[in-house]
Amino acid sequence: FPAVSIGIAAKIPVKTSHTVFESIDYGIYCSLSKKVRDFYFYCTLSSIYIKTIPEEFAVLKKNRLNATVVCEFRFNKSSSFIAQYTMGGAVATNYYELSNSSHEITIGYKKRFGTWMLELGLLENTVFFDNSPDVGFHFGVSYFPS
Repeated sequence: FPAVSIGIAAKIPVKTSHTVFESIDYGIYCSLSKKVRDFYFYCTLSSIYIKTIPEEFAVLKKNRLNATVVCEFRFNKSSSFIAQYTMGGAVATNYYELSNSSHEITIGYKKRFGTWMLELGLLENTVFFDNSPDVGFHFGVSYFPS
């Protein structure tokens, strides 16, 4: 059976230099993961709900659904290649390309050095090209205390 993770979150109101988001916003997710030999498979479905949208952002949607599917190939104990597909629901209604869902593919590499992890990734948007970054680069360093 796959491992299951379920979570909920709430964002408290914040004030920025431009506007005030006065509502408490909510999110929920469900993730599944499964190891099959040297492969790890992950799937996450999530949704966010923005209770109140300021008038100047009226085209934004209150609900947004997202889905991510990942395949990780661990070719030794400290290294793996990753392929990831993410689909994000449209962020706006009747507002050019932002009214379309976003589709992104990421190819990455992870390498563990003792208690440190190095991550490298390259992101490319697909399907619609003007509603998410055309190309993205990911660089991450993590520390895992022993």
